[in-house]
Amino acid sequence: MPSVQRLTFHLPRQQSVIFSDSERLDEVVDRSKDKGTMFLSWMEANKKYTEGRQLTYAKFPMFFVFSPDEMEWKPRERGPSIGRLTFVPPRSGNLHYLRLLLNVQVGCMSYEDIKTVGGHIYDTFREACGALGMLEDVVKSTLIESHQ
Repeated sequence: MPSVQRLTFHLPRQQSVIFSDSERLDEVVDRSKDKGTMFLSWMEANKKYTEGRQLTYAKFPMFFVFSPDEMEWKPRERGPSIGRLTFVPPRSGNLHYLRLLLNVQVGCMSYEDIKTVGGHIYDTFREACGALGMLEDVVKSTLIESHQ
């Protein structure tokens, strides 16, 4: 107690789509075209709930609960939950930098918001991490990992 919520995330237009071998490609595309994800729903929830805009993605489950059936975050009515972002190694590039930013950026309503630091929208997640002074630690952890 409390429960732990595994938080998934993905790069723009790279969300996973599950389908069976028997499905036709056009059916899969039509079915998944407008389907959200837990991560995209977090950004939508930030548009809807002002009280969530002071929270990082990892802190969101303390006050909100995700409904997979509705693909929507709603205010939590009972007991908190702890959010944990899926581990992504530094060698994963953009996905790793996105994960780093999700630990510090609050109230994001778009991918551009995640890359915004001091009012400037950076072109990449890596550049935004650099603007926040996060890259030195990434370099150190990569060096330590490679020597183990």
